[in-house]
Amino acid sequence: MSANEQAVAVATPVVTRRGPSRLQKLARIARKQPMGVFGAIIIVLLVLMALFAPVIAPYDPTSIEFSSIESPSASHLFGTDDKGRDIFSRVVYGSRASLQVGIIATLIGVAGGALVGLVSGYFGGVVDMIIQRVMDAMLAFPFIILALIMVAVFGNSMAKLMIVLGVAIIPSVGRLMRGVVLSEKELLYVQAAQSVGVSTPRILFRHILPNVASSLIVIGTSLLGTAILVEASLSFLGMGTPPPTPTWGADLSGNARVYFQHAPWMAIFPGLALSLAVLGFNLLGDALRDVLDPRLRNR
Repeated sequence: MSANEQAVAVATPVVTRRGPSRLQKLARIARKQPMGVFGAIIIVLLVLMALFAPVIAPYDPTSIEFSSIESPSASHLFGTDDKGRDIFSRVVYGSRASLQVGIIATLIGVAGGALVGLVSGYFGGVVDMIIQRVMDAMLAFPFIILALIMVAVFGNSMAKLMIVLGVAIIPSVGRLMRGVVLSEKELLYVQAAQSVGVSTPRILFRHILPNVASSLIVIGTSLLGTAILVEASLSFLGMGTPPPTPTWGADLSGNARVYFQHAPWMAIFPGLALSLAVLGFNLLGDALRDVLDPRLRNR
């Protein structure tokens, strides 16, 4: 190579190929998971509706100053119920109770289930046997039945309802986490940490937990819809969030059921809001599972 060619080669800038940006990655995921995007849009709209309920709702959801059983109109978009309350305002404010109870209960259940699964799967032996027998006893009852029993014992204030639903979620999360931890603790990075004398809490919370966080996100997102549905079921049975707090389940229960044939809007709009919330979280949970699970992502 001549001196001129060497000079040109040195002067020519090296072009490095950059990978896709985060925005491009999100756009690619959105194209592959359109139903997940639809679920995320539903959830974002519900969260915005709950945050800005005083601005969106035209009336006080507990006010009974209007005519009862009034059909949907310009002044009352969803009509009024048998007590003269504006249904649109109650649906908007009902999103606050449902999302608050569902999200906090799911956080309690996922955190407690993660801790139970980590301890049970990592230590094994007698510890695992004792924990799993307790979990089996709790799993012997269906979710709604276990929640009903606990509400009957501890009461049905909103704070107690969050804790009750969170405790009822723990067994299912703990059982799933135990299976994940059992396979994770056999990997080389855990054995290497044990061999150099890393403490057990550090192995659990600094090494294993971050590597199973994607599974917790998927489990938590999927359980959010279930928690909201159970809260509505308890409110429908009169054991959920106590009045006068508006909830979707309470609007479907009590004397309102007598008027459903003559005033179907009393059931349609609260039921539609509840269905959309559960659908949104289920769609988002399925999409996150496909994105975060390496086996499904590669397929």
